[in-house]
Amino acid sequence: MIMKRPKIILFSLLAIPFICIACLFVLFAVCNFPFNSNVLADIVAPNGDQVCVVQTFKGAEPYQVSYYARRPDGPWVWHYLAHQDDRWRACRVEIIGDTMKIYRGSVLRKTASLNDVTLPPNDLREQLPGNYTAMQILSNHSVYFRR
Repeated sequence: MIMKRPKIILFSLLAIPFICIACLFVLFAVCNFPFNSNVLADIVAPNGDQVCVVQTFKGAEPYQVSYYARRPDGPWVWHYLAHQDDRWRACRVEIIGDTMKIYRGSVLRKTASLNDVTLPPNDLREQLPGNYTAMQILSNHSVYFRR
């Protein structure tokens, strides 16, 4: 009986790393389920300005979150919000005058001037046609960021 105790202790010590790895996999799954890309918010201001927030599931990283903004007569302009982030389960956008605010749940993540975020970018890859719908924006975002 005295000899069995060291074997149990040794087995327990060797099992600790495997238990920790299993816990990390469970935590990853809980934070990121259902592992899909989606439109988080799509808002049109009374003056016609639009903001669309999307997230793309990338696998191990796991999500790229971006927003696109446009004037009524302009293209959608891409802007970074987060990468290697957990799934955003709740998002809302407020537009008050020229100020746009993006919230993740109740936490303010971005404040910007709509005049600034709707300026045409230097890199044409950072803009999409103005007639794109939120789902077309998401599709384009997913193709680009899953590479």
